[in-house]
Amino acid sequence: MAFRRSGLPILFAAALLLGASLGGCRAQREMARSHNVLMSTSDEEKLGEDASEEVAKTLGFLADEELAGYVRDVGTRLARNSPRAEIRYRFHVVEMEEPNAFALPGGHVYVSRGLLALVNSEQELANVLAHEVAHVALQHHAYRELEVRRTKVVGALAVLVGALAGGPGAAMITAQGFLIAGQGMLAAYTRDQEREADWLGQELARDAGWDPLAMASFLRSLDRDTRMKRGSTRLAGYFDTHPGSIERETKAAVRYEHAAPLPDDARGREAYLERIEGLVVGQNPDEGVFAGTRFLHPGLDFSLRFPDGWRTINEHAAVRAVSPRADAMVLLELQGEGEDPEAAAREYAEKAELKLEGAETRRIHGNRAFRARTVLELSGSKVKADVTWIAHAGRIFRIMAVVRAGRLMPTASLDRVARSFRRLTPSERDGMRVTRLRLARPEPGESLDGLSLRTANEWSRDRTAVMNGLAIGAEPEPGEPLKIAVAERWLPADARDDGDATR
Repeated sequence: MAFRRSGLPILFAAALLLGASLGGCRAQREMARSHNVLMSTSDEEKLGEDASEEVAKTLGFLADEELAGYVRDVGTRLARNSPRAEIRYRFHVVEMEEPNAFALPGGHVYVSRGLLALVNSEQELANVLAHEVAHVALQHHAYRELEVRRTKVVGALAVLVGALAGGPGAAMITAQGFLIAGQGMLAAYTRDQEREADWLGQELARDAGWDPLAMASFLRSLDRDTRMKRGSTRLAGYFDTHPGSIERETKAAVRYEHAAPLPDDARGREAYLERIEGLVVGQNPDEGVFAGTRFLHPGLDFSLRFPDGWRTINEHAAVRAVSPRADAMVLLELQGEGEDPEAAAREYAEKAELKLEGAETRRIHGNRAFRARTVLELSGSKVKADVTWIAHAGRIFRIMAVVRAGRLMPTASLDRVARSFRRLTPSERDGMRVTRLRLARPEPGESLDGLSLRTANEWSRDRTAVMNGLAIGAEPEPGEPLKIAVAERWLPADARDDGDATR
């Protein structure tokens, strides 16, 4: 969470993965050229631009401009072969620890920081980007948009948060994001759409000079990664929004099994790994981190504890926690600069046309604060909100607790969240660590366990194998570069003096 002043958070569940069908690639290109029946190009671009602004606010972008530029270069080379020449493709890396990739109408294509860490070569990255280019070229988003509208499943709680933060339009957008984050499959592509994108994406990768078989190796790593994480608490990833895995991996490989082989990719893999060395893996302290239910942000020097048992989500513009029954939520946002929390509350209420009740001033761990309650009526239902504004280090933070209509407001427990706001302790600040991807070369006869011990690798043996595209239980080849995870002391951006400062 970077806490830039922005609208409300939304978690985009979007697109990737492969499938297969027994049709010809030429047919897929012709299909892409004739897919303008559902949405004009101008409408598509407008929809994509609006959505891209929300992605920037919610997820944020990787600070490493050199690495982001490299991804843009790979994507631009792929996009030259797109059957829809009128689309201007733009490629971005989002600050998200889970491996994911998605595309928006009009040509915005995104890959996550976590995906770059899982990928093992430029060949694999190119195939992922090509698959997303194919989804845009085939206008699959238009079909998804119609399907989402048909469902009409909008959570009252999500609508409330959207209305408070950005008005009815934002409320509808947030509602989709809230449901996608919680339920996963709302906006997923259909299997047929995946099969279409499979064919076209691998063809685009091949035509641009990359090995289409690399998609199969990527899917293999992705499947192993997902199986390993199954049952853990995490943000939505690839398989949450796409059908997939073994069958698609197999068909991705079979499709080009008789193609002429490309030059050896060993050096290409090593060059790719050198590009991503230093990348943050796992939580990024620059965005804030969770230690259990306590959120700590070393850059802004504050901490907040959320209720036990609630699902916590750290986004670029906000941090939120959702109750086990999804009938209540606590949202932490940066409202802006300032020293007077009461003035900030009045300004916010006036802008949102809200009536504040039960207002009180207070002190929370030495910080000036202002608390009030409000009631919002949506579609005939009244929804309660308990809001606290806190002034800290020249900024105003807003902590909003909302409860679905018909539920009692657990005032005492939610007030404890606001009262937990404090500065970091010296031990919390000095002990802040960041885990970065580093490269190591196994020595002759050295096992993965031995390498991990020698290099202080944070990953388990199986995690190290998965992240390097190795089978579980396999041993590394001597001298081959391997990705490892090394915990290092976190430093503020202005105290860093190497290339890792931007990663």
